[in-house]
Amino acid sequence: GVQDLGVERPRQATETPDKKEKDKKPGPEKTAEADTAAAGRSDPFLAVKHLLRLIGKVDPVKTTIRMDHRSSYQRLHDRACLAYQFGFTDDSSVFGKSGREENDPERASDNMMIDFRSGLALTSNLDIDVKANINKRRDEFQGRVTESDRLTWPSLNVSLSGLEKSRFLKRLIKQSDLRVGFERKRITDARHEETSYLLSPNWNLVWKNSLSTNVSFSYNYATTIENKQELWTKVWSLNFNVRYNFEGSRGFGMPLPFFKKKKFKFKSTLATDISAGYSNSSRYNQPPSTTLSLAPRASYRFSNKIKGSLSLNYNRTAGGIYGYVNHTVGVHITAEVTF
Repeated sequence: GVQDLGVERPRQATETPDKKEKDKKPGPEKTAEADTAAAGRSDPFLAVKHLLRLIGKVDPVKTTIRMDHRSSYQRLHDRACLAYQFGFTDDSSVFGKSGREENDPERASDNMMIDFRSGLALTSNLDIDVKANINKRRDEFQGRVTESDRLTWPSLNVSLSGLEKSRFLKRLIKQSDLRVGFERKRITDARHEETSYLLSPNWNLVWKNSLSTNVSFSYNYATTIENKQELWTKVWSLNFNVRYNFEGSRGFGMPLPFFKKKKFKFKSTLATDISAGYSNSSRYNQPPSTTLSLAPRASYRFSNKIKGSLSLNYNRTAGGIYGYVNHTVGVHITAEVTF
């Protein structure tokens, strides 16, 4: 009857006039406008933050400085003074046959070495070690002075681990360790200038079946400038190694009436190792020479008192100035019995 009369229904005591207004949520247009404004703003210090994070991963720089001075005499007619023995002077203060003539050393040298070391951890699996070395030497022998400078820069060693967790290798590999080294050296003296480069990657793998393999490669290239002429030397090598251990327990019986059912058990280990390598070296005035090597080895441990090993070595060298081909074969057998 209240609805028919057109009279407004009275509010309950628990309701308040502002309840509906409080329960209202902002419309989608206001939310979209806020998200668009937030997305349009960019952090002006984003590049600085990334740079500071990278600097925070750099290891402290370790520096080593060493300076030494050496002098020597060919012969002395008497014992040198204490000041010379403790390194405070080069004057031996020894009188010779014609007076005080033993005051200038036959040879004197000064050496200064500065070494820098640091590192950078880019990720939990990727590390970079950085080294630099400066060496200056001055040598005086019978009035002739020679000076030389040696600079090693850059010297990098990159280490990458965790490849066994990758999608393609996790089913086959249990552990992986990959290292790559690069080094540049420069030696300068009065006669010549030599620059060399060394690249040496090395990869260690442990497979799911406990098989261990190692693959290493080395490349060395050196150039020397003498009398305005460039002389070069190039050497590279590839080495491969495989290791596997056979372990197991078994037993044997003796063909005697009272010992047929009795088993004598023991634990034996057979360790196998195969190494193969190939190297190539050449110079500016010589044809290249190659070396091929193969070395299988097996060691057997019957018990703690009986041990033995067998190894074979094969080397083939070819090329060089005369072009000779040499073969070398070696067999080595050992047996050890302890009573």
